[in-house]
Amino acid sequence: MKTRTLLIALVPLIIIAAVLLRLSSRPDSASSQPIDPQVALTVAQFGKQLQKVPLLGSPETTRVTMESSYGPYVTTELLSVWEANPQNAPGRLTSSPWPDRIEILSVDPQADDSYVVHGMVIEVTSNEIEHGGIAAMYPITLRLARHDAKWLIMQFERGPYSPDLGEVMVRGTYECLPHRDTSGPQTDECALGLQKDDSSTHYALDMGLVRSTVPGAIAAGTHMSVSGQLVPIETLSSDWWTKYDVEGIIRVTNILEPVTQ
Repeated sequence: MKTRTLLIALVPLIIIAAVLLRLSSRPDSASSQPIDPQVALTVAQFGKQLQKVPLLGSPETTRVTMESSYGPYVTTELLSVWEANPQNAPGRLTSSPWPDRIEILSVDPQADDSYVVHGMVIEVTSNEIEHGGIAAMYPITLRLARHDAKWLIMQFERGPYSPDLGEVMVRGTYECLPHRDTSGPQTDECALGLQKDDSSTHYALDMGLVRSTVPGAIAAGTHMSVSGQLVPIETLSSDWWTKYDVEGIIRVTNILEPVTQ
């Protein structure tokens, strides 16, 4: 058991050493400056925090967890952006799979003394924990800058899942999601999602992957088609969405041009 614990503890250091060795042998390195090992270490440590942040929890729970888990690794500016728009943040969307780590692919020094890190967020289930392997993954690009005596992540970009498991395409109307319990007083709260055409089925939408490509807000009543990975409601890590009568959440990877009904 002690040997296993020691090996687990050494994994981040082994990854960092491998990355630095590969970079030092690259003839086209962007800069002759030595790679600061703390950059890769910061990213590796940040990667272990991702599973602690429930992106679909209550706003207050998500905010508090982000501050405690991400605060030591990201700038206050980036943290504020994520707290205001959790759908654009990394974290845990479902109970399974969950983000396990960041595999670093490259660490590139920049002319302004910052670093750009390319990597993959690796997601696993209990099956991968026991037998090894990867359940899902998506690429990320981070930019880190020195703040006082440590490196902090100041920019974060992510790409689509690869492989994209559970891909679906749904055509319907963008509207307020119905509540499961309609027996008591109802509020004016409106969480927008998609009602499937010719059906009473509703889906919540995670727009984090396409937010930057959507020109402005999508108006309620818009008729459109979306494609992406379907996450069933029973697999979510938080009960925040269970109050809505939805089949699950679609991690949207593409929005087709809205069409007139």
